[in-house]
Amino acid sequence: MISRRTLLGTAAATGPALAGVAPPAKAQAQGQGQGQGQGQGTAPGALRVERTTVEYATHPLGLDATRPRLSWTLVSDQHDQRQSAYQLRVTTTAGADVWDSGKVASRQSVLVPYDGPAPLPRTRYHWAVRVWDADGRPSSWSAPSWWETGLIDSAEWKAGWIAAPDTVTRGPDLAGSPRATRPPARPPPPGTSGVPST
Repeated sequence: MISRRTLLGTAAATGPALAGVAPPAKAQAQGQGQGQGQGQGTAPGALRVERTTVEYATHPLGLDATRPRLSWTLVSDQHDQRQSAYQLRVTTTAGADVWDSGKVASRQSVLVPYDGPAPLPRTRYHWAVRVWDADGRPSSWSAPSWWETGLIDSAEWKAGWIAAPDTVTRGPDLAGSPRATRPPARPPPPGTSGVPST
């Protein structure tokens, strides 16, 4: 169980670097106009996002998946609650919007595929999610998280393999060398048959 102190400490440490993920006021206003339950004075939803992962990892590095799968863990202080919809937002480190799923009516919260533009190699993507509960009330946005892509296309690999030079790995050249012969057997000592005793 993650304590409130741990969550607040994590948010405080990562907030300045990931601030670009938080939905701007304009986006929130658009959500209100689309009837997404963001009106002034509306009671907060019964669900909250406690943990997020990308391909089973919290902050994966060098990811080569072109459609990484996003997951989140939900908690609630109320009984008989469930997710009725979700919304995902993805941005770059520079704060440029990459993908906004909009409100998606779905109960899925595990391995939801990213459906935005193809990820660029060696790029860090920040993301956040919010959900709607069984009564249609939205949660707060999750704490910003991120994943970072590696070299996605094999053609991008330009480096050579690290190996010892041939002069080290190649065996010795024995061509023309004299052949080793077995030395002649020594005669048995006098008074013995030459057969070892048992």
